Amino acid sequence: MSHDATQPPSDSQRDAKTLDPGQGSPPPLLHLKGSSYERGSQYGKQAKERIDRSISTYKLMFESCGISWNQAIDKALPCLDAALQHFPYIDDELRGIADGSGHDYRSLAALNCRTEILPPDYLARASGLSPDDLPDNGHISECTSFALSGADETVWLSQNWDWIGMQRSALVVIKSEPLTHGSETNNVNNGSYLTVSEAGMLAKIGLNSKGLGITLNILRSRHDGTRPGVPVHLFLRGILDCDSVEEVISLASSLQFASSSNIMIADKQGDRASLEISPMGAKILHPTAGNGNLLCHTNHFIHPELSGDDAGLTGNLSTESRLHRAEEMVKDATDLSDITRVLSDTSDGLQSICRFPDQSLPVHAQVETVTAVAMDLTKLELWISPRQASVSKLHRIAL
Repeated sequence: MSHDATQPPSDSQRDAKTLDPGQGSPPPLLHLKGSSYERGSQYGKQAKERIDRSISTYKLMFESCGISWNQAIDKALPCLDAALQHFPYIDDELRGIADGSGHDYRSLAALNCRTEILPPDYLARASGLSPDDLPDNGHISECTSFALSGADETVWLSQNWDWIGMQRSALVVIKSEPLTHGSETNNVNNGSYLTVSEAGMLAKIGLNSKGLGITLNILRSRHDGTRPGVPVHLFLRGILDCDSVEEVISLASSLQFASSSNIMIADKQGDRASLEISPMGAKILHPTAGNGNLLCHTNHFIHPELSGDDAGLTGNLSTESRLHRAEEMVKDATDLSDITRVLSDTSDGLQSICRFPDQSLPVHAQVETVTAVAMDLTKLELWISPRQASVSKLHRIAL
Protein backbone atom coordinates (compact mmCIF):
# COMPACT_ATOMS: atom_id res chain seq x y z
CA MET A 1 0.00 0.00 0.00
CA SER A 2 1.44 3.40 -0.91
CA HIS A 3 0.30 6.97 -0.51
CA ASP A 4 0.83 9.99 -2.72
CA ALA A 5 2.45 12.57 -0.44
CA THR A 6 2.15 15.30 -3.04
CA GLN A 7 -1.62 15.57 -3.02
CA PRO A 8 -3.24 18.34 -0.93
CA PRO A 9 -5.93 17.37 1.59
CA SER A 10 -9.31 16.79 0.00
CA ASP A 11 -12.63 18.14 1.25
CA SER A 12 -13.39 14.71 2.67
CA GLN A 13 -10.15 14.77 4.63
CA ARG A 14 -10.94 18.23 5.98
CA ASP A 15 -14.35 17.00 7.07
CA ALA A 16 -13.19 13.61 8.34
CA LYS A 17 -15.64 11.87 10.65
CA THR A 18 -12.85 11.41 13.18
CA LEU A 19 -12.81 15.15 13.83
CA ASP A 20 -14.58 16.64 16.81
CA PRO A 21 -17.98 18.06 15.72
CA GLY A 22 -17.22 21.32 17.56
CA GLN A 23 -14.71 22.40 14.95
CA GLY A 24 -14.96 26.07 15.85
CA SER A 25 -14.34 25.71 19.59
CA PRO A 26 -10.96 25.18 21.26
CA PRO A 27 -10.56 22.51 23.95
CA PRO A 28 -12.29 23.32 27.26
CA LEU A 29 -10.35 25.44 29.74
CA LEU A 30 -10.05 23.90 33.20
CA HIS A 31 -9.43 26.29 36.10
CA LEU A 32 -7.58 24.51 38.92
CA LYS A 33 -6.57 26.08 42.21
CA GLY A 34 -5.31 24.75 45.52
CA SER A 35 -3.04 21.99 46.79
CA SER A 36 -1.75 19.21 44.54
CA TYR A 37 -4.58 16.89 45.53
CA GLU A 38 -7.25 19.60 45.27
CA ARG A 39 -6.18 20.57 41.78
CA GLY A 40 -6.14 16.93 40.74
CA SER A 41 -9.63 16.40 42.11
CA GLN A 42 -10.94 19.49 40.29
CA TYR A 43 -9.29 18.23 37.09
CA GLY A 44 -10.90 14.80 37.42
CA LYS A 45 -14.37 16.23 38.02
CA GLN A 46 -14.23 18.85 35.26
CA ALA A 47 -12.78 16.52 32.61
CA LYS A 48 -14.32 13.15 33.52
CA GLU A 49 -15.87 12.49 30.09
CA ARG A 50 -12.68 13.47 28.28
CA ILE A 51 -10.60 11.27 30.57
CA ASP A 52 -12.96 8.42 29.68
CA ARG A 53 -12.18 9.07 25.99
CA SER A 54 -8.43 9.14 26.59
CA ILE A 55 -8.49 5.82 28.37
CA SER A 56 -10.71 4.26 25.71
CA THR A 57 -8.38 5.45 22.95
CA TYR A 58 -5.25 4.09 24.59
CA LYS A 59 -6.88 0.80 25.49
CA LEU A 60 -7.62 0.40 21.79
CA MET A 61 -4.08 1.41 20.81
CA PHE A 62 -2.43 -0.85 23.36
CA GLU A 63 -4.60 -3.78 22.30
CA SER A 64 -3.67 -3.22 18.65
CA CYS A 65 -0.06 -3.79 19.78
CA GLY A 66 -0.94 -6.90 21.78
CA ILE A 67 -0.76 -5.09 25.13
CA SER A 68 -3.64 -5.55 27.57
CA TRP A 69 -4.60 -2.74 29.94
CA ASN A 70 -3.22 -4.68 32.91
CA GLN A 71 0.04 -5.23 31.04
CA ALA A 72 0.16 -1.51 30.30
CA ILE A 73 -0.22 -0.77 34.01
CA ASP A 74 2.60 -3.20 34.82
CA LYS A 75 4.86 -1.37 32.36
CA ALA A 76 3.86 2.04 33.72
CA LEU A 77 4.38 1.58 37.45
CA PRO A 78 8.22 1.35 37.46
CA CYS A 79 8.34 4.52 35.33
CA LEU A 80 5.92 6.28 37.66
CA ASP A 81 8.11 5.30 40.62
CA ALA A 82 11.11 6.86 38.85
CA ALA A 83 9.19 10.12 38.39
CA LEU A 84 7.99 10.26 42.00
CA GLN A 85 11.58 10.19 43.23
CA HIS A 86 12.07 13.61 41.66
CA PHE A 87 8.54 15.05 41.57
CA PRO A 88 6.71 13.67 44.65
CA TYR A 89 3.71 16.00 44.29
CA ILE A 90 2.72 14.08 41.14
CA ASP A 91 1.39 11.33 43.40
CA ASP A 92 -1.15 13.69 45.01
CA GLU A 93 -2.13 15.18 41.65
CA LEU A 94 -2.81 11.74 40.15
CA ARG A 95 -4.71 10.58 43.25
CA GLY A 96 -6.85 13.69 43.02
CA ILE A 97 -7.62 13.03 39.35
CA ALA A 98 -8.46 9.42 40.16
CA ASP A 99 -10.87 10.39 42.95
CA GLY A 100 -12.42 13.21 40.93
CA SER A 101 -12.96 11.15 37.77
CA GLY A 102 -13.73 7.78 39.35
CA HIS A 103 -10.85 6.10 37.51
CA ASP A 104 -8.31 3.82 39.14
CA TYR A 105 -5.02 5.51 40.09
CA ARG A 106 -3.07 2.81 38.23
CA SER A 107 -5.03 3.46 35.05
CA LEU A 108 -4.03 7.11 35.21
CA ALA A 109 -0.43 5.99 35.64
CA ALA A 110 -0.74 3.97 32.42
CA LEU A 111 -2.25 6.96 30.64
CA ASN A 112 0.59 9.27 31.71
CA CYS A 113 3.16 6.66 30.62
CA ARG A 114 1.59 5.95 27.24
CA THR A 115 4.72 7.03 25.32
CA GLU A 116 6.81 4.55 27.31
CA ILE A 117 4.28 1.74 26.83
CA LEU A 118 3.63 1.99 23.08
CA PRO A 119 6.32 0.19 21.02
CA PRO A 120 8.25 2.14 18.37
CA ASP A 121 6.29 0.47 15.55
CA TYR A 122 2.86 0.98 17.15
CA LEU A 123 1.41 2.86 14.16
CA ALA A 124 2.47 0.07 11.81
CA ARG A 125 0.86 -2.50 14.09
CA ALA A 126 -2.31 -0.42 14.42
CA SER A 127 -2.43 -0.16 10.61
CA GLY A 128 -2.02 -3.89 10.17
CA LEU A 129 1.37 -3.43 8.49
CA SER A 130 4.56 -5.41 8.88
CA PRO A 131 7.90 -3.68 9.43
CA ASP A 132 8.84 -4.57 5.85
CA ASP A 133 5.93 -2.44 4.61
CA LEU A 134 7.02 0.68 6.45
CA PRO A 135 9.37 2.27 3.87
CA ASP A 136 6.54 2.30 1.33
CA ASN A 137 4.10 4.03 3.65
CA GLY A 138 4.06 7.66 4.67
CA HIS A 139 1.65 7.55 7.58
CA ILE A 140 4.27 7.89 10.33
CA SER A 141 4.52 11.63 10.66
CA GLU A 142 4.12 13.74 13.72
CA CYS A 143 4.92 17.11 15.29
CA THR A 144 6.78 20.21 14.13
CA SER A 145 8.09 22.72 16.70
CA PHE A 146 9.98 26.00 16.42
CA ALA A 147 11.08 28.96 18.52
CA LEU A 148 11.90 32.49 17.44
CA SER A 149 12.42 36.05 18.62
CA GLY A 150 9.88 38.18 16.80
CA ALA A 151 9.00 41.85 16.54
CA ASP A 152 9.95 43.94 19.59
CA GLU A 153 12.02 40.96 20.84
CA THR A 154 8.85 38.98 21.64
CA VAL A 155 9.78 35.35 22.31
CA TRP A 156 7.55 32.83 20.52
CA LEU A 157 7.41 29.07 20.94
CA SER A 158 5.08 27.14 18.63
CA GLN A 159 4.06 23.65 17.62
CA ASN A 160 1.70 21.59 15.52
CA TRP A 161 0.75 18.62 17.69
CA ASP A 162 0.24 15.69 15.31
CA TRP A 163 -1.25 12.52 16.72
CA ILE A 164 -4.25 10.21 16.45
CA GLY A 165 -7.24 12.32 15.44
CA MET A 166 -9.45 10.49 17.93
CA GLN A 167 -7.67 12.37 20.71
CA ARG A 168 -8.91 15.78 19.57
CA SER A 169 -12.11 15.22 21.53
CA ALA A 170 -10.03 14.36 24.62
CA LEU A 171 -7.93 17.53 24.67
CA VAL A 172 -8.09 20.01 27.55
CA VAL A 173 -6.32 23.25 28.42
CA ILE A 174 -5.33 23.41 32.09
CA LYS A 175 -4.91 26.71 33.91
CA SER A 176 -3.41 25.72 37.23
CA GLU A 177 -2.61 27.82 40.26
CA PRO A 178 -0.83 25.70 42.87
CA LEU A 179 -1.20 26.81 46.48
CA THR A 180 0.62 25.29 49.41
CA HIS A 181 -1.79 24.24 52.18
CA GLY A 182 -0.77 23.38 55.73
CA SER A 183 2.14 20.96 55.79
CA GLU A 184 2.27 20.45 52.02
CA THR A 185 5.79 21.47 51.02
CA ASN A 186 6.44 19.19 48.06
CA ASN A 187 5.54 21.74 45.38
CA VAL A 188 8.85 22.98 44.00
CA ASN A 189 7.35 26.12 42.54
CA ASN A 190 4.00 27.62 43.45
CA GLY A 191 3.71 29.59 40.20
CA SER A 192 0.76 29.16 37.84
CA TYR A 193 0.90 27.52 34.42
CA LEU A 194 -1.09 26.80 31.26
CA THR A 195 -0.78 23.46 29.51
CA VAL A 196 -2.53 21.78 26.60
CA SER A 197 -2.89 18.11 27.47
CA GLU A 198 -4.71 14.90 26.72
CA ALA A 199 -7.33 14.55 29.44
CA GLY A 200 -6.03 12.60 32.40
CA MET A 201 -2.42 13.48 31.63
CA LEU A 202 -0.65 16.13 33.71
CA ALA A 203 1.06 18.16 31.00
CA LYS A 204 2.18 18.47 27.40
CA ILE A 205 2.58 21.81 25.58
CA GLY A 206 2.54 24.89 27.81
CA LEU A 207 4.07 27.83 29.65
CA ASN A 208 4.36 29.04 33.22
CA SER A 209 4.21 32.36 35.05
CA LYS A 210 8.01 32.67 34.84
CA GLY A 211 7.73 32.91 31.05
CA LEU A 212 9.14 29.42 30.42
CA GLY A 213 7.52 27.43 27.59
CA ILE A 214 7.72 23.82 26.37
CA THR A 215 6.74 21.79 23.30
CA LEU A 216 7.02 18.06 22.58
CA ASN A 217 8.09 16.01 19.55
CA ILE A 218 8.31 12.25 19.83
CA LEU A 219 11.60 10.57 18.91
CA ARG A 220 12.41 6.87 18.80
CA SER A 221 15.69 5.30 19.90
CA ARG A 222 16.84 1.69 19.67
CA HIS A 223 17.18 1.83 23.46
CA ASP A 224 13.60 2.85 24.23
CA GLY A 225 11.94 0.57 26.75
CA THR A 226 15.17 -1.13 27.82
CA ARG A 227 15.12 0.31 31.36
CA PRO A 228 12.76 2.18 33.68
CA GLY A 229 13.04 5.94 33.77
CA VAL A 230 11.10 9.18 34.12
CA PRO A 231 8.16 9.25 31.65
CA VAL A 232 8.30 12.20 29.28
CA HIS A 233 4.82 13.57 30.10
CA LEU A 234 5.58 13.55 33.83
CA PHE A 235 8.90 15.22 33.12
CA LEU A 236 6.96 17.92 31.25
CA ARG A 237 4.90 18.48 34.39
CA GLY A 238 8.13 18.86 36.34
CA ILE A 239 9.48 21.37 33.83
CA LEU A 240 6.48 23.63 34.47
CA ASP A 241 7.91 24.16 37.97
CA CYS A 242 11.20 25.51 36.55
CA ASP A 243 12.19 29.15 36.12
CA SER A 244 14.45 29.11 33.06
CA VAL A 245 15.91 27.13 30.17
CA GLU A 246 19.13 26.79 32.13
CA GLU A 247 17.29 25.19 35.06
CA VAL A 248 15.52 22.69 32.76
CA ILE A 249 18.81 21.64 31.19
CA SER A 250 20.32 21.09 34.64
CA LEU A 251 17.28 19.06 35.72
CA ALA A 252 17.33 16.88 32.59
CA SER A 253 21.00 16.05 33.06
CA SER A 254 20.18 14.52 36.45
CA LEU A 255 17.46 12.15 35.23
CA GLN A 256 17.21 8.72 33.63
CA PHE A 257 14.58 8.46 30.87
CA ALA A 258 12.67 5.39 29.68
CA SER A 259 11.89 6.64 26.17
CA SER A 260 12.91 9.31 23.67
CA SER A 261 11.51 12.72 22.81
CA ASN A 262 12.55 16.22 21.88
CA ILE A 263 11.41 18.97 24.22
CA MET A 264 11.86 22.47 22.88
CA ILE A 265 12.24 25.00 25.67
CA ALA A 266 12.36 28.79 25.64
CA ASP A 267 11.99 31.56 28.18
CA LYS A 268 11.00 35.20 28.06
CA GLN A 269 14.64 36.24 28.45
CA GLY A 270 15.17 34.86 24.94
CA ASP A 271 17.07 31.69 25.86
CA ARG A 272 16.09 28.76 23.62
CA ALA A 273 17.15 25.13 23.31
CA SER A 274 16.05 21.75 22.02
CA LEU A 275 16.42 18.99 24.58
CA GLU A 276 16.80 15.57 22.95
CA ILE A 277 16.27 12.86 25.57
CA SER A 278 16.63 9.09 25.36
CA PRO A 279 17.55 6.23 27.71
CA MET A 280 21.15 7.09 26.77
CA GLY A 281 20.86 10.58 28.30
CA ALA A 282 19.98 14.17 27.41
CA LYS A 283 21.68 16.28 24.75
CA ILE A 284 21.18 19.96 24.03
CA LEU A 285 20.79 21.74 20.69
CA HIS A 286 21.10 25.53 20.64
CA PRO A 287 20.11 27.97 17.86
CA THR A 288 22.74 28.22 15.14
CA ALA A 289 23.98 31.77 14.65
CA GLY A 290 25.05 31.04 11.09
CA ASN A 291 21.55 29.87 10.22
CA GLY A 292 19.56 32.92 11.31
CA ASN A 293 19.40 31.72 14.95
CA LEU A 294 16.80 29.17 13.87
CA LEU A 295 15.56 26.52 16.24
CA CYS A 296 13.23 23.96 14.67
CA HIS A 297 12.62 20.27 15.34
CA THR A 298 10.55 17.39 13.96
CA ASN A 299 10.81 13.64 14.68
CA HIS A 300 14.41 12.54 14.27
CA PHE A 301 17.52 12.94 16.37
CA ILE A 302 19.79 15.77 15.28
CA HIS A 303 22.50 15.63 17.95
CA PRO A 304 25.39 13.51 16.57
CA GLU A 305 25.77 11.55 19.82
CA LEU A 306 22.17 10.28 19.59
CA SER A 307 21.41 10.19 15.86
CA GLY A 308 23.16 6.85 15.38
CA ASP A 309 20.57 5.18 17.60
CA ASP A 310 17.56 6.69 15.78
CA ALA A 311 14.79 4.12 15.27
CA GLY A 312 12.23 6.61 13.98
CA LEU A 313 13.47 7.41 10.48
CA THR A 314 12.45 4.08 8.95
CA GLY A 315 9.20 4.65 7.11
CA ASN A 316 8.96 8.29 8.13
CA LEU A 317 8.76 10.10 4.83
CA SER A 318 8.28 13.56 6.27
CA THR A 319 10.41 14.31 9.31
CA GLU A 320 13.40 15.61 7.34
CA SER A 321 11.35 17.42 4.72
CA ARG A 322 9.17 19.08 7.40
CA LEU A 323 12.29 20.22 9.23
CA HIS A 324 13.71 21.83 6.10
CA ARG A 325 10.37 23.44 5.23
CA ALA A 326 9.97 24.82 8.78
CA GLU A 327 13.49 26.26 8.74
CA GLU A 328 12.78 27.90 5.40
CA MET A 329 9.54 29.50 6.61
CA VAL A 330 10.50 30.38 10.19
CA LYS A 331 13.55 32.45 9.20
CA ASP A 332 11.19 35.19 7.95
CA ALA A 333 8.61 34.92 10.76
CA THR A 334 8.19 37.83 13.18
CA ASP A 335 4.64 37.74 14.55
CA LEU A 336 1.56 35.58 15.11
CA SER A 337 0.33 35.89 11.54
CA ASP A 338 3.69 34.61 10.24
CA ILE A 339 3.68 31.80 12.79
CA THR A 340 0.16 30.84 11.74
CA ARG A 341 1.32 30.59 8.13
CA VAL A 342 4.00 28.11 9.16
CA LEU A 343 1.53 26.07 11.22
CA SER A 344 -0.92 26.12 8.27
CA ASP A 345 1.50 24.93 5.59
CA THR A 346 0.03 22.13 3.45
CA SER A 347 2.52 22.36 0.59
CA ASP A 348 3.56 18.69 0.82
CA GLY A 349 0.15 17.01 1.02
CA LEU A 350 -0.10 14.26 3.61
CA GLN A 351 3.50 14.87 4.63
CA SER A 352 3.05 18.59 5.35
CA ILE A 353 3.69 20.58 8.52
CA CYS A 354 -0.11 20.91 8.70
CA ARG A 355 -1.27 17.33 8.34
CA PHE A 356 -4.65 15.83 7.43
CA PRO A 357 -5.54 12.17 8.04
CA ASP A 358 -5.06 9.31 5.62
CA GLN A 359 -8.55 7.83 5.80
CA SER A 360 -7.47 4.57 4.19
CA LEU A 361 -5.93 3.63 7.55
CA PRO A 362 -7.79 2.36 10.62
CA VAL A 363 -9.23 5.19 12.71
CA HIS A 364 -6.83 4.50 15.58
CA ALA A 365 -3.87 4.88 13.20
CA GLN A 366 -4.92 8.08 11.44
CA VAL A 367 -2.30 10.66 12.35
CA GLU A 368 -3.14 14.31 11.71
CA THR A 369 -2.54 17.75 13.14
CA VAL A 370 -4.83 17.63 16.16
CA THR A 371 -4.17 21.22 17.21
CA ALA A 372 -1.79 24.11 16.58
CA VAL A 373 -0.31 26.05 19.50
CA ALA A 374 1.61 29.34 19.60
CA MET A 375 2.90 30.78 22.87
CA ASP A 376 3.94 34.39 23.44
CA LEU A 377 6.33 33.96 26.37
CA THR A 378 6.76 37.70 26.75
CA LYS A 379 3.06 38.42 27.31
CA LEU A 380 2.31 34.97 28.85
CA GLU A 381 -0.33 34.14 26.22
CA LEU A 382 -1.17 30.81 24.61
CA TRP A 383 -2.96 30.60 21.26
CA ILE A 384 -4.63 27.32 20.27
CA SER A 385 -6.65 26.10 17.28
CA PRO A 386 -9.68 23.76 17.44
CA ARG A 387 -8.11 21.66 14.65
CA GLN A 388 -5.68 22.26 11.76
CA ALA A 389 -4.62 25.92 11.58
CA SER A 390 -5.21 25.94 7.82
CA VAL A 391 -8.96 25.56 8.40
CA SER A 392 -9.51 27.10 11.85
CA LYS A 393 -8.34 30.17 13.70
CA LEU A 394 -6.21 30.30 16.84
CA HIS A 395 -7.90 31.34 20.09
CA ARG A 396 -6.10 33.33 22.79
CA ILE A 397 -5.83 32.20 26.42
CA ALA A 398 -3.92 34.46 28.82
CA LEU A 399 -2.10 33.16 31.88
